[in-house]
Amino acid sequence: MTDANSAARVYQRIVPRPVRAVAGSRVPPRVRRKVKGGLVRTLNRREARLHQRALRLVRKGDFASASERRTRTPDGRVGHVHRGLTVDLARRLDHDLVTSALDAAEIPWFAVPALDDRRICIAVEQQDKGQVRRVLRALLEEHTGYVVSASPVNDDTRMTPGSHLKAWKNYGRAKAIRVVWLRTEPTENLWVGEDQGIEIEFWTVNTDLSHERLVGPRPNRVQRVVPRDAMGIEIAFDRLSGYSDIDGDLNPSVTLEAFDIPRLEEISFPVDAVLLWEHPGPWGEELLRATLRSLHQYAPWTDVIHVVAHAPVPPWLADFDGRLAVVHRHPADGLFHLIPDIAEHFLLFRPGALLGRPTRPFDYFMPDGTTRPR
Repeated sequence: MTDANSAARVYQRIVPRPVRAVAGSRVPPRVRRKVKGGLVRTLNRREARLHQRALRLVRKGDFASASERRTRTPDGRVGHVHRGLTVDLARRLDHDLVTSALDAAEIPWFAVPALDDRRICIAVEQQDKGQVRRVLRALLEEHTGYVVSASPVNDDTRMTPGSHLKAWKNYGRAKAIRVVWLRTEPTENLWVGEDQGIEIEFWTVNTDLSHERLVGPRPNRVQRVVPRDAMGIEIAFDRLSGYSDIDGDLNPSVTLEAFDIPRLEEISFPVDAVLLWEHPGPWGEELLRATLRSLHQYAPWTDVIHVVAHAPVPPWLADFDGRLAVVHRHPADGLFHLIPDIAEHFLLFRPGALLGRPTRPFDYFMPDGTTRPR
């Protein structure tokens, strides 16, 4: 419901100050309360109509990223279950939900290379801010998620579902918001989303020059001012987030041509991984599974995984896709570069070594190919 503060702001906007001053001294309080109450009811009816319109648009959209079922997170919020969930997949699911909703409402948008590339950032014009709120609130009613203010930072609504109006109490002052979905896999041991989400920035139009420009509300990795009529182009996810899969043809996003420039930390060469297999038996197999899972989950940008087998490999390795190669020999330290078809740059995992959090190629290599000390 629309609160009295919203009605008061509308009242101040439509009634001139001199008229308000006269009304405050001559109109009885009972009449003023009645007028403001009627204004609240009118705003509530208008908001309900606009919300239902946005809800119809969202329900007509094609949301292939819907979850299999819903569950409860450890802190009581609503989570979504996805088979085969990874951190990178969750990021792409969030992007597809938001952009599909914006497309359904015919709201122009473009991706921005954010400073924090754990998150995908979407830019819309400030003039569409009201419509963005309505369509996102409708989206969060269909696909339960949460919204907080990203700039200025204010997360006091993180526990309130985004379909509730009170979850948007900081929206008017926000220059950027973050929409978050909490996701897990069927065992509910892995939870993703709290530190990710999609950030939506509201860019203002500058008309001081002959060519209109869009000005961003905060710094990004490239530039804050772009021509308003700049051409839109497709861009791969790994150009927006160093934590993403290197497969650039997999559901790209859309950005402006001004943002299609190499970043200082961008790694353009392939990086392989080398895993040593030395301990046959159940315990050794669990070590190997753990390393493979960590690479799949936290380093999706690795190109080919080479398992260097000093012992017979377990049969389940044959079930992996073409990104895994088994080498039935054990080169001495310093000769791993002689493995057939291995990339010039690779990570070496000795038995039991694994990754415990999302990583980027830049965590290990410089763009010129030199190794970064760890």
